[in-house]
Amino acid sequence: MTGTITSRRNRLVQLARQLRTRRHRDESGLFTIEGTRELTRALDAGVTLRNVLFSPERFSENGQQVLFERIETESTAEVQKVEKSLLDHVSYRKNGTGMLAIAQSWAPTLANLASAPSSLFLVASGIEKPGNVGAMLRSADAVGASGVIVCDLVSDIFNPNIIRSSLGTVFTMPIAQAQAEQARLWLTEHEIEIVGATPAAPRSYVDVDLTGSVAVVIGSEAHGLDLLWKTHADHLVCLPQLGQSDSLNAATTAAVLLFEALRQRSR
Repeated sequence: MTGTITSRRNRLVQLARQLRTRRHRDESGLFTIEGTRELTRALDAGVTLRNVLFSPERFSENGQQVLFERIETESTAEVQKVEKSLLDHVSYRKNGTGMLAIAQSWAPTLANLASAPSSLFLVASGIEKPGNVGAMLRSADAVGASGVIVCDLVSDIFNPNIIRSSLGTVFTMPIAQAQAEQARLWLTEHEIEIVGATPAAPRSYVDVDLTGSVAVVIGSEAHGLDLLWKTHADHLVCLPQLGQSDSLNAATTAAVLLFEALRQRSR
């Protein structure tokens, strides 16, 4: 570790700032991680940290110092102290936790997934908001899902909002990013039943057996489940509603279906 970085022209400061955009993440194969839980889970999962920018003045809890010591001893990252104002300049979130890591991304392909008897997968298809994708990852993690397939995502899974809203479970949950047709073929090849959620379905989600090898498919909030999934789904289910709204938030729908699967499997 050299002296404190004080200039916005420093290459690491500029790089961290650029990695806010998908183009720079795609071109460089790098992304940023902030947050104590997020960085802890990245370390636990063996994510390769290239650089860590830190400002002790921003450490607000003991856990951050413990994490910092873990980074120094368990990773090969180049650790660099920066002025507090510079860390604020590159941080995606306000009032950051005193550390920002630049990490090596990986290819989130279907090869990362493994099926087994009674596998439970979540397919997030065409989800517009990164925050919803992150929330879905948290729900999948909570029920012990086998993996998550993200289809036709506008951004990428290394989007800072996905990392933040997933609380770092994007690093611990097996995840793949693929086109919808590729995902469907993979599920069919592995004999995994497709259960699509759509408000127009004739059956309630509680009336379908979710104890076998199942993939729960959630569509976009704007357009719902697309025709490909409606055509090839083994079951189409709805969430009965008594109010004025005709649909729920995509992440909420995913959570309800995943926990119903967990309930059935726990009997």
